[in-house]
Amino acid sequence: IVNLDNWMLSTNLHGDWRGEDVPDIRRFLATRFPDHMIATRCLNEWSDAELVQRFRDDGWKLLPARQIYVTDDLATEWTPHRDTRRDLELLTRTPYTLDTLESLHPADASRIAQLYALLYLDRYSRLNPAFTEAYVEMTHRTDILQYRGLRDANGSLVAIAGCFIRGGVLTTPIVGYDTARPASEGLYRMTSSLFAQLAMERGLRLNGSAGAASFKRNRGARPVLEYTAFFVDHLSPFRRAVISAVGQALDKLAVPLLSKRRL
Repeated sequence: IVNLDNWMLSTNLHGDWRGEDVPDIRRFLATRFPDHMIATRCLNEWSDAELVQRFRDDGWKLLPARQIYVTDDLATEWTPHRDTRRDLELLTRTPYTLDTLESLHPADASRIAQLYALLYLDRYSRLNPAFTEAYVEMTHRTDILQYRGLRDANGSLVAIAGCFIRGGVLTTPIVGYDTARPASEGLYRMTSSLFAQLAMERGLRLNGSAGAASFKRNRGARPVLEYTAFFVDHLSPFRRAVISAVGQALDKLAVPLLSKRRL
């Protein structure tokens, strides 16, 4: 598969790309890679409506990938909720210190990579991206990701959020905390407040990605279906048939299940 506009993150954002050049890009890639499927991940009609339509008009197949949770206006849709108020109260009472991480301490990049790995690799799945210390340093230096964190009394980071911003939308592909600490400390809840507050401060919409569905619904987020667009018309009839069959199965089985179980 050749992936288009893939930032190698769990959730890509396509910014202000409206897709006028999709046919030209598709022709180039299909010629350059005649044996490869061409794909674009993380498309949704909430933030990418025009781009999604361009893919449809150009003959791409949009396969449902997952259900994400989004918030348009944090001030009116996030702050009024009881769970949000409790999270913010927890943040004001915590012994940890908020750090906007405008600059990194010598050990911070390594610690951020470690905290992310504790959650996304050790607890969730080894198939998630494995970000390194060098990656954290690069994304901080080039301002690709905006970081915020909580420090303990010794100055060590105990929770972090790395935010990706494009086209007026914020998402957090890097989230982590010290999973050995008691759940009663509410590190995940406070981390969620950190990036939600950043989105509200800057007037951004929030793409909360997938997972923890009830947690996000209880804080005002609503579900939106996310797609991966595939172009396969240049491939063999068998490979085209496989993609069509997978798409039909997802439409008929997976999408209703996501909705029914509110995943």
